[in-house]
Amino acid sequence: MQSYMSVFVVLASFGFNVSILKLCSEDRSEKQKNYLFRKGLTYSLVSQILTIALIFFLVYFELLSQDFIINKVFLVYALGLAPLVLDGIILAYLQSMKRIKEYANVQIISKPISIVTIVIFTYYLGLFGYAIGIAMSYFFTLLLLFYRNKNFILGQFELVENPFEAHSYYALYSTLTNFVGIVLISIDIFFLNYFLSDRVELGFYSFATIFIGMLGVVTRSILQISHPHFSEKASDYSKWITSFRKYQKLMNIVLIVMFGVSSVLVPIFMYFVFDGRYMNSIQFFLILGIAWLFRDLSAFRGSALFGLGKLKLNFVTNISSLIFHLGFIYFGFQIMGIYGVAIGMILGACSTYFLSLIVFRSVLRQIRL
Repeated sequence: MQSYMSVFVVLASFGFNVSILKLCSEDRSEKQKNYLFRKGLTYSLVSQILTIALIFFLVYFELLSQDFIINKVFLVYALGLAPLVLDGIILAYLQSMKRIKEYANVQIISKPISIVTIVIFTYYLGLFGYAIGIAMSYFFTLLLLFYRNKNFILGQFELVENPFEAHSYYALYSTLTNFVGIVLISIDIFFLNYFLSDRVELGFYSFATIFIGMLGVVTRSILQISHPHFSEKASDYSKWITSFRKYQKLMNIVLIVMFGVSSVLVPIFMYFVFDGRYMNSIQFFLILGIAWLFRDLSAFRGSALFGLGKLKLNFVTNISSLIFHLGFIYFGFQIMGIYGVAIGMILGACSTYFLSLIVFRSVLRQIRL
């Protein structure tokens, strides 16, 4: 459900969170930025409605999953789609205005309450309770975020010419890029869900991906800060490239250290906390951890290109990488089964790393010319 929800969030946002981040990071007056933010939020309402309709269609015809329970529970889980999308749009605006601390303060308050809510509902209502708790936590976070920033969000605005045209360019390519990116991250789960008959083995594999997702939170948090940073420096190549080289080195060190530490601590955590019940997940975690490392080592290049407005190139890189991933996963599955899929994710991540490197260097050559 989490893997599918991540895809639907991209469709429902339709890139307007990214267009808000890009446009409002540029050199404009605060009133113009406020206007562009409101327009982007309004445009996203259409994509949210269409995405919700798509979810009902997929569930009704059992195209989302062949599991009756998953289909039924996902309708409840999907109630959190709209607040999750709106939360992301407001976050993008706060990022662009360098008010990320405001969002962090909301998370500090909302997360503990959300966790308690989810645990209580799950305890009494099982999987349905979990879905209800998740949806409620999204609504609570959105309401708190709006309440604490309502004066800022509802401030005065100044009209900007052709706001839809400005939003649509970035929104379209960011949607395509993010959609492919989300599929890339979860392509192994989607593939195994349809082609692996051993559901227990898939459960061990999926459990390992939860911890991989936790590692990805750090990368996403860094990119949230770097996007507006690179947008501001896009007009000055010297400052832009200096910033990139400085923070790319720091990013590499952080990711390598995280991989080393997690490779030791996560297996220990799995063994002692779960009494060895998920020992089979450890081997998958270690393999997928390598894939995560190579994939996220290339993420900063995409952020730097985003700052230059090169969203089309990011999309080309992602779609090319997806093709490689599919090939490696398919042949890996044919040769080694589920373990071949995990190995395929490593090879696919390596392709992402080198493709992004080639594209990034080509952009640098063009700029220097």
